[in-house]
Amino acid sequence: ETHAHTLARALAISFQSNVETTKTGDEDSDNKKVLAVSALPSPCAPAACAIFEMDDYGECLSGTSFAFLFPIIKAALTGPRNIPGCDAALSVLERHCAMLAGEEMDANVKSLRKEMATSVLELLSHDRSQTFVNPTPYETLISCYATDEADTSSGPVLTAPEIAPLLGGLGALGSENTRVASMETLASIAELHPKMVKNNPLVENRIWLNCFDKNDRIKHAARKAWLLTNGNDASVDVDETPLQPPSKMYAVPLLPLLSHDDTSISSAAAAAIAHAMGMHPDSTEKNIIKLCNTYISSFPAIVEEEKPKQSSVFPEAPAPAPKKPVKKVIDTGLKKKPTTKKISSVSSSMAKITGAPAPKKVAATKKLLAKTAPVKERTLDQEALMGQFKTPSAAKKENVEADSDSKIATRMGVLLAISS
Repeated sequence: ETHAHTLARALAISFQSNVETTKTGDEDSDNKKVLAVSALPSPCAPAACAIFEMDDYGECLSGTSFAFLFPIIKAALTGPRNIPGCDAALSVLERHCAMLAGEEMDANVKSLRKEMATSVLELLSHDRSQTFVNPTPYETLISCYATDEADTSSGPVLTAPEIAPLLGGLGALGSENTRVASMETLASIAELHPKMVKNNPLVENRIWLNCFDKNDRIKHAARKAWLLTNGNDASVDVDETPLQPPSKMYAVPLLPLLSHDDTSISSAAAAAIAHAMGMHPDSTEKNIIKLCNTYISSFPAIVEEEKPKQSSVFPEAPAPAPKKPVKKVIDTGLKKKPTTKKISSVSSSMAKITGAPAPKKVAATKKLLAKTAPVKERTLDQEALMGQFKTPSAAKKENVEADSDSKIATRMGVLLAISS
């Protein structure tokens, strides 16, 4: 009660920023605000007081109390800056890992396993993690995955969401410290539950990938985890013992990692694929085809433009005139009067001189005059004329898709895998 106001203030600061909105599809629940824990400002007296009181208590809090105050611990472990007075946050978290399994197991704390592991991995991604000694972040992460040795009556010992932080960008695909910690934690899990690790393709993939990293710390931790997963004893000599082959489905999760932003991960993925193909010769042809298809599909696409219809250099002929309808003559059966056409003997030129009537023009002459239309002047289309002198390469226009960094990284990864 004495520190109630201080605890409330520390909780409010822990949720001060990173407010996100979510849409669920229901009209009543749309635009609900979800509070996310953010890094504490430095200094932060209310958070330092809360963590000091939890550490000074010396024992585990009740499950509900720890769940209520956990956001303060998580905020103290988030971000790159050390918060004065909050150094005991990691030891408080490690102490409550005893409530994840065994006789002291509490459902409220067990539901926080994933968040607890994520908080430790977040700390490990920053250089300040080296200042935590007793316990170290590596030891705390292993404690976050404490389990009952053979209790599978209520389902799997560890669920997929609980293991997920060890396999993502904050874990096996993260920085050097997070990758080492993830491999050591998976090794401790495999020591008690080797089948659970071996039967999970993604877990097997992440361990196999890190077995071929160029960093010695990562490689050693991963190879030990791999050997323990395959039934070897904890005292096995990692450097002298050969690795057992992975499952035949090794290529499916490794191919996307060939284009990873981190070059150390893409290089490790290429080496992992090459070694796995050597251990499974019957799958070599199929996976080389996959690599080639991946390489081809990562090239920029080429789209040809539609060519405009070229106009002719010569003038187009005029459209034919419509034919006049022929009048049908109805035969009545009566005799027709014979008509005689009087042709004037006087020419048209003489008619003009003498004043005599000019002869009428014959129908054939009229038709001839109608056919002789005035000749149109010939014009040239300059664009069509110049187009005749273009080479085929210049005349063909192509739209080439811009090459991207991800496509280049994919092609480089495939070449690394083939050259390995």
